[in-house]
Amino acid sequence: MTARLAKRATRPNGIRSFISIEIPRPIREQMVRALEPLKSVRGKFNWSSTNNLHITLKFLGDCTRGRLELISKRLADIAARHRPFEMTFGGVGVFPSHAAPRIIWLGVKDGVEQLLKLSKDVTDSMEEIGFKKESRPFRPHITLARIKYLSSRDALKASIEALPQVHIDGMTADHIFLMRSQLRTKGAIYTVIERLCLSGGETHAEAQPPSAEQTPVG
Repeated sequence: MTARLAKRATRPNGIRSFISIEIPRPIREQMVRALEPLKSVRGKFNWSSTNNLHITLKFLGDCTRGRLELISKRLADIAARHRPFEMTFGGVGVFPSHAAPRIIWLGVKDGVEQLLKLSKDVTDSMEEIGFKKESRPFRPHITLARIKYLSSRDALKASIEALPQVHIDGMTADHIFLMRSQLRTKGAIYTVIERLCLSGGETHAEAQPPSAEQTPVG
């Protein structure tokens, strides 16, 4: 954790934070294009910004500066235990079900096993320092949209099933990120607090020095 970050003023309850795998911008743009047909479905959707597409490993909520320092140390230890791995993407679905859809997601095909192991390591480590485990099992995905209102559940299901096969490039997941989320009326702004290299047992971990205010994603 950088000294510049520690000196910055936080909200009364701290810095709203999460741990993630970030996705290169060209791949995020491919994801957005692949989902264009779904935007013809009538309803009210909060579509994720291209800048904000990622895989959440753990949502932390508001964290004090001291807590972020401890999280950073824990993540450095985790990153040193995991090797980089390949991920591919595919499959669109909804949470929690087609009968009551609230979230539209894009799935992960290759790399699921590694993501599950990484998520468990993150979750267990964060639980040790006071963060509760989620009641639901971890399912690797990218959140594409949050559904506020839907005119027809059947129309959404049919549109998902009719999506054409669109090529989305794979990627190498070689870092985990500690991220800041700043809520704005036009959507959240995500910025990097720290980036740690998956070194797979090697002795180094790469930290990203710029502050969360200065390092936007995208």
